[in-house]
Amino acid sequence: MSLNEAKIALVAQIFAAAPNAAVDRLEALLSAAHTADPTLEPVYTLATREADARRALAAVFAPLLSMTGPVVAPKRSVLAMRQLRDAWNRLSAGDPGLAECATFAARAMRPGDDPPHEFDLACRRAAELVGEHDPELTRLLRLTPVLRAVQPRLAGWVRAVTGETVAAIRLAFKDAIDTDENAGPLFWDAVMSMLDEPWRVLRLISAATDRPSDRFLAASELAPIGERIISDLDERLNSLKRFDPTGGAEAGAAAAASLMISVHAVDEFEQWLAMKKDGPWGMRIVAAKAALAGVMESRLRETEPAVAAALPTQARGMIKAVRPAPKLADPPEPVLVARADAFLTLLHDGRVAANTGGFAAARARTVEALEKRLDQYSEDLLDLLHRKEFDDLDRVRAYLEVVAVFYQRVKGAEAAQIVRRRAAAA
Repeated sequence: MSLNEAKIALVAQIFAAAPNAAVDRLEALLSAAHTADPTLEPVYTLATREADARRALAAVFAPLLSMTGPVVAPKRSVLAMRQLRDAWNRLSAGDPGLAECATFAARAMRPGDDPPHEFDLACRRAAELVGEHDPELTRLLRLTPVLRAVQPRLAGWVRAVTGETVAAIRLAFKDAIDTDENAGPLFWDAVMSMLDEPWRVLRLISAATDRPSDRFLAASELAPIGERIISDLDERLNSLKRFDPTGGAEAGAAAAASLMISVHAVDEFEQWLAMKKDGPWGMRIVAAKAALAGVMESRLRETEPAVAAALPTQARGMIKAVRPAPKLADPPEPVLVARADAFLTLLHDGRVAANTGGFAAARARTVEALEKRLDQYSEDLLDLLHRKEFDDLDRVRAYLEVVAVFYQRVKGAEAAQIVRRRAAAA
């Protein structure tokens, strides 16, 4: 039974509301099914048309996709995907020939190909068609050709800010201002949104504006970018203060990642802006750096007690001068092991940030104390295995596995493997 126009319109609405992955799957399924069942031809045509439109939209508006929400701070969510869809629909209705050319170009494009000029033509035409209906989107569409030229070069610019890079950044910024004299903040927001490490936009702004002072930048139209980076830094510091070790290694890894971002953000301000200690951002960065060191020293002080709780000990009778022995009355407590592992993961994954973050000495002391504790505990457990004096040797091996996991955080994978091999050989 063939579909009438009303049903076809309903299917089109369903396709329009479906996620990209669902549309792609439907197109693939219908590609085979419609040859066996001709009544599916209209549905297949709708699926193909919807999939082509989405691929074309993604290709034509590629530099703007990272600005669609939700985005992760300190990036700014400027657009909603529905705005880009509206722009594409207006282009398709107002200039169907150009929309078709852009769609064909997107379909023919292969990885590594340079974007065809039809994409920039489509953006400029879409800007005209959107016009005052959505002024900010219109401005972004006009900037898209400039952003498209910037996008593939960003990783190299961030990696090495050479004289050649500085010239290229300044030229791109000039092109943006020539397109729209008030486009500075919008241009840098777009650039920031395309960066995997958005705080590194500061080095690009520095290159374009000849390393400004924090006082100058904080009073300029670009102030919101710096403010968002600092606000994100403050939130990360607060999250480290609220660190919940019950989440285990995953919580420790997340805290360490946040720590690394915080250290990089501080370094970005200090290295790429002429910071003044009494400047509007200088004072806050100095305070944040001191707070970062302080909160990490607090977390490090909590690490050894957490390990001690996971690897309990008991006195050896009345002999006080002898170090305590492992207390093996109960199996390892998963909650305590996870808690200790959270602190140790933070200790391990945050090691690169120690010098820049100002807590290297505290970390070194913590590592030294942990190595001594783990060495003693593992030797005592291995001795019990060798002498076979404990009733439940499987429990001894369970504690040795905990030690091996902790060793990996403190001394590395090789040290952990040595413990496991010795346990297997005992």
